[in-house]
Amino acid sequence: MTLTVALSIALWFLTIELLALLSLRPLTYIFTPFIGACLSRPFGLLLFTVLVWHLNSIHIIDATPQTLRLILLAIAPALLWARRRGESFQALFLWVPTVVGFLILRSLEPAIYGGEKTMDFSFLNYFVRLETLPPEDPWAARHPMSYYYLGYYLFSLLHKISGLDTRYGYNVAVATVAALLVTSLTGAIASLLPAANKKAVIVAGLAIALMSNPEVIRLLLDGRPPSFDTFWESSRVFTGDNFSEYLVWSLLFGDLHPHLMVLPFTVLALTLLFRLFTAPPSLLLSVLFGSAWGTLLPLNAWDFITVSLLVGTFTIYNRRFVHLSLAGIVALLTTYPFLTTREGIEWGFVSISETNSVGMVLRMLGGWFAVLTLPLLAGFRKTPHLSPLPLLPLVIVILVVGEIPPLGILSLCVAVILLTSADKTLPSLLISFSASVIVVVELFYLIDRTNTVFKIYLHLWLLLGIASSVLFLRWFSELRGEQRRWAIRFIALPALWCGAGTVISVAVVAKSEWVEGPRFTLDGMAYLASINPGEAEVVTYLREKVKGTPVILEAWGGPYGPYTRITQNTGLPTLLGWEIHVGQRGVPKNEIEARKSAIHQIYTNSSVQSALTLLKSYHVEYIVVGGIERERYGGPGLAKFELPQFEKVYESGSTSLYRVTFGEQDLQLPPGSAQLILP
Repeated sequence: MTLTVALSIALWFLTIELLALLSLRPLTYIFTPFIGACLSRPFGLLLFTVLVWHLNSIHIIDATPQTLRLILLAIAPALLWARRRGESFQALFLWVPTVVGFLILRSLEPAIYGGEKTMDFSFLNYFVRLETLPPEDPWAARHPMSYYYLGYYLFSLLHKISGLDTRYGYNVAVATVAALLVTSLTGAIASLLPAANKKAVIVAGLAIALMSNPEVIRLLLDGRPPSFDTFWESSRVFTGDNFSEYLVWSLLFGDLHPHLMVLPFTVLALTLLFRLFTAPPSLLLSVLFGSAWGTLLPLNAWDFITVSLLVGTFTIYNRRFVHLSLAGIVALLTTYPFLTTREGIEWGFVSISETNSVGMVLRMLGGWFAVLTLPLLAGFRKTPHLSPLPLLPLVIVILVVGEIPPLGILSLCVAVILLTSADKTLPSLLISFSASVIVVVELFYLIDRTNTVFKIYLHLWLLLGIASSVLFLRWFSELRGEQRRWAIRFIALPALWCGAGTVISVAVVAKSEWVEGPRFTLDGMAYLASINPGEAEVVTYLREKVKGTPVILEAWGGPYGPYTRITQNTGLPTLLGWEIHVGQRGVPKNEIEARKSAIHQIYTNSSVQSALTLLKSYHVEYIVVGGIERERYGGPGLAKFELPQFEKVYESGSTSLYRVTFGEQDLQLPPGSAQLILP
């Protein structure tokens, strides 16, 4: 790592600290200094991003590095208003080791390769290039973006301010998300347990973020060797192709996807909502919660849906209609640049064959159900008007029908709701809400079954983790002597089980190698020179010499393969990326087919005029001809790129880069004429 890169990384984190200091004062009006410090980094980043995003959207500013640094300088005098107390430094001691730990982990397997990193790096590079809004879809050039993109936009601002190259910044961003998540979770638990021991609160926050699900150890006991496959299978406990990612799995896997980037900000919104539910209402609290709530929509719409459902549930319980209505108005104003006309969202019923069993749910969330057991039973038993007798037949029913979907799920959730009915506090309400959501997810889907299960169960991990930690710590504080020792013995089993799963997961991920390349570096693109030196040089040329967002043409192919690699590493929009993802983002099927046909014809047709017609229609400026293009489209059609209409601007090894040169003799085409060309 060069001195320049090290200084850029330092400036990255100094920027976060500056924004945290600026946001600390309003947070300490609502929370204690320790809680405010835990929340100040995600909150400061969010406020700065929303400010720049709005100004950028209405074309008051362009998102250039110079402009962003001037904005920071303009708001820096507000530091005189900020204050940091001794308690807030405790959050810093949690933040720094988490950042360093995940930077080390990312350096052991730094390659931005595999999974959905192709898309994530494409979007990050694109937004670093982009200076004006609205954005287009970099995987469907010149098509408006219909995707929750604010996380990429946020990290692009940090790249521009710090000057950090995205080849390093991608891995730094993953470490940043991890540290933001750990500190925000600690703040969330502390907000519900203001008198609790800070060490216990910090341990709980770390546990929610870093504990594995029970499946890792179960697989090992089943005879599986500790390997990356074991780690992978621990996130595939559900029926069919449905994912079951949990927090530390997502952090270790390192896809910088919206579902990961949003997590610290979801916890921030939840913490403000908890405060709105438990504390005397205030105008400042409503505005802060509304701003955090609203930004979830462009960060990851699934989190916005879950928090909105929780807002509705809390409204029924505490009837703070005025303050929650104000928060709703602020949320709408905050997310205004993202609100566009969209097609209706599909939904439907889940078939019996797709429903998960009780065993599957426990393999995903069983650690939190274990933590909940004693506090819930103790609370149920202390309530005079409730009898434990109805629980016995319910337990028998669960044991009998547990693996019969959806009867087992319904029985389990009824039991959880019955247990929490003895306690009217917020943690118990969260548990009842989570149990109800499990039932809904097992009966209905939104958009598609895979995304519904994947996204919502990740939220359930958060909610149950927070609620169970708070209930256990609150119950534990009431115990004395031998009772405490028995409670520690009880909690030790799930803690050691899931903790051992994390240790094994870290070991196998650190040891794994998706692609051949150097280790002990944060350079996520270093592997390119190992697998294709010529293509690596072309990518370097495009990153250094080509500014803005001109359209580039490269081979099209299926997902999770070698395609879209130029756009991935440069951020230049391409004609078509992975078909399924582009379709999910709202590009019509007929347009996708037209783009596939156009790419094929441009590469294979020997007619220069036909190729220029299509290139002009799609505004293509650069064409890549490398090994993949030769393999997929090889033939006489590639020879036309050596003619005067195409300028070879760079060549290395078997990879050539051409720039399209349109002359007066070229056809004048109406916009979108190539859309008519179908296979």
